[in-house]
Formats: sequence, structure tokens, C-alpha cells
Amino acid sequence: MFVPLFHTEKSHLVISIKRTIMQEVFVQPIHTAVSGRARFKVTGLYGSELLKRHLVSGLSNDDGISNYSINTLTGNILIFYKVHTTPGKIAARIEHVVLEYTGQMAIAVS
Repeated sequence: MFVPLFHTEKSHLVISIKRTIMQEVFVQPIHTAVSGRARFKVTGLYGSELLKRHLVSGLSNDDGISNYSINTLTGNILIFYKVHTTPGKIAARIEHVVLEYTGQMAIAVS
């Protein structure tokens, strides 16, 4: 479920971040059965080139990730990871980058 971070009201941009959005799961594992590869559904990625660029920036220097493919048409990320990494660690890293992005978007709007 996508929860908008802001809305307009009488030509004023009002940030309406609710407590529930902080409890929302941003990253859901879709397929993790193959060792070294995992696919995740990322909340807000569908159709968002800005989030894709932020994810590219945030994941490119992670030493546990060997390669990745980010698809804004499906809202999914396919990650190829190294042996010492787990899908849980990858999901946590993706979620950190998404939370960082949503925080920056809220600040940019205010």
C-alpha cells in the first residue's frame, strides 16, 4: 500500500507524515531461495526514477552486493550478493536507503 507523504491544501504544501508510515514495511522479500540472489518489492519504487537513482547511489558502494537490477515498472530490485551477506542484511540496507530518501523528500517539500 502506498501512503502519500504530502498533499496540497488551499495552495499550501502540507506535510502529513503520520506515525503509521514509520511502521510501514518498505522492503518485502519476494524470492530468496537461490543462494546469492534475492528479489525484493520496494514500496514507492513503482514509477519513481528519483527513488531508483537514490537506490543506485545508496547500494553502489555496499561491499556485500556484487550486482543489482532496479525496475521501476515492477517496483522490484534483484540483488546478487556475496557469500558473507544474507537476504536480511540486504533488505535492511535497502530499507535504510528508502527511509533516507523519504526523509530527504519530506525536508525538500517543507
